[in-house]
Amino acid sequence: VPKVEVPKVEKPTVELPKPGYIIEVSDMPEEGGYVYLDPYKDSYQLGEMTSVVATSVTGYYLDRWTVNGVTFPGGRGKYRLPLTVTGNKKVVAYWRKQP
Repeated sequence: VPKVEVPKVEKPTVELPKPGYIIEVSDMPEEGGYVYLDPYKDSYQLGEMTSVVATSVTGYYLDRWTVNGVTFPGGRGKYRLPLTVTGNKKVVAYWRKQP
């Protein structure tokens, strides 16, 4: 009986996409300044670092931030809030009119 050699076929590896987390940013009132993510991505991976940057317009300052309902102090001028991605986050910048 002749010996038939069957070529070894390697199983293809399929890399499943990692679940992404969304960071949603907004500000109140909107006319108080500008808020954006740096770096911006559509979604982030667990443990990634990003920052929320807020820049007030003349006549306003950043009174405070909230991240998923937890309050952080604000500041004047350009302000940066570093974030480590641990899940979906909702960040709100609250502007206040200068006296």
